[in-house]
Amino acid sequence: MASDDAPYRAPLPVPSDSYAPVWRRYRRTRHLVNLLFAGVLPVCGVLEWRLGDAGILLVTPYLILCLVCAFALTGIRCPRCSRFLARQGSLFSKHCPHCGIRFGTPKAAVTSGFPPAAHP
Repeated sequence: MASDDAPYRAPLPVPSDSYAPVWRRYRRTRHLVNLLFAGVLPVCGVLEWRLGDAGILLVTPYLILCLVCAFALTGIRCPRCSRFLARQGSLFSKHCPHCGIRFGTPKAAVTSGFPPAAHP
């Protein structure tokens, strides 16, 4: 018997999902955009209330940050069809407006029939 410290059975390798990083990036960016835009009125109100007219100088960079994050969200491409995920009127959609893949779908779940027949 060999006295090595290796386990009796090696764990099976987990296949990597090439779609996962794209979905993770899209989800994180979308959550950041939602959080920033939800905070626009409270942040602007508090800064205006506490600092008066000087609060406008601090609100401007915050609004620019909101816009930069929103543009970053529109620049993410679908891992299936390589077209932009966000287009006008589809920022809150749950699927790609072009190929219909639902956001978060792993690559293994995608059938070979491309493009799909229809999506709601």
